[in-house]
Amino acid sequence: MAFDYDSFATEIQKDVIDEMGSPFVLQESETVAVGKTGKRVTTTTEHEGVAVRGSYDSDFITKDTVVQAGDVKFVGYFIEPAFEPSDKKSQVILFGNTKYTVIHVKKVAPSADTTICYILQARRVN
Repeated sequence: MAFDYDSFATEIQKDVIDEMGSPFVLQESETVAVGKTGKRVTTTTEHEGVAVRGSYDSDFITKDTVVQAGDVKFVGYFIEPAFEPSDKKSQVILFGNTKYTVIHVKKVAPSADTTICYILQARRVN
């Protein structure tokens, strides 16, 4: 009998993240050249989700790592299941009244068909 990852993902999202997390918005910006003039236009798309915000243990913060003092991690999922965040794009997390820049994205997916959640490393925007 195969393990039911879809049910497991639903349980994690509904029973853990929803109960302990808060809503957030990830804004994804893209600048493209438009028309013959090549005028650059920036568009922003918003993706809603639910996440638990946590901090990194001091063992993760060294001069040889990407994690810096003050970085936070968000463990969560997006309402739109087809959306996948990326640390290759310009993305900002709005969590309460605070803005964070996405530094690194880790997808937690035990199979190609099922994403349980994402772990987003983020840095506060001053």
